Amino acid sequence: EEGPPRAAPAAATAVVNVTAIDANHCPGACMYLFEGAFGKVLHTGDFRYTPAMFAPGTPLTRGAPVDVAFIDNTYNSPHGRQPPRDAALQAIATTIERFPHHRVLLGIDNLGKEELLVALAVRFQRHVIVSPDRLRWLKLCNVDHLHYFVTEADDVVRSGDYADFFEVVQRHCLS
Repeated sequence: EEGPPRAAPAAATAVVNVTAIDANHCPGACMYLFEGAFGKVLHTGDFRYTPAMFAPGTPLTRGAPVDVAFIDNTYNSPHGRQPPRDAALQAIATTIERFPHHRVLLGIDNLGKEELLVALAVRFQRHVIVSPDRLRWLKLCNVDHLHYFVTEADDVVRSGDYADFFEVVQRHCLS
């Protein structure tokens, strides 16, 4: 969880402040800001940029500017541009609306896309079928609108038509 910097003695005479910053990536993902006599160093790891990260008063804008940034640039390629989350949601919703009576499979990796699943469930007022493991993960993450998430064993699934649900499968299972 984001919070104020915490001082940790690095040596007998040196102090390093470490601040965890929400990486806007998947639940629990953080960037780390290290501050000390060496300056201000940011390590992003996997993150999804948002202008709010640099809003006045946030850790990245308080005090001196960042001296060094180690940036994960996995998708920083002209061939791999990621649309903003709201644009991706709109594109998926438009496709679902074009095929209202079809079974919808959502291929997702182990982590991430929780916000997308919630947004689709709320928008279409449909349950989302997930594995028991993913349901446990969603509960641990205290995801909003948890009542939309069900497993195949739930009565609501057995009594419904698959066109009434969204079904989450491992991404590699789709071709």
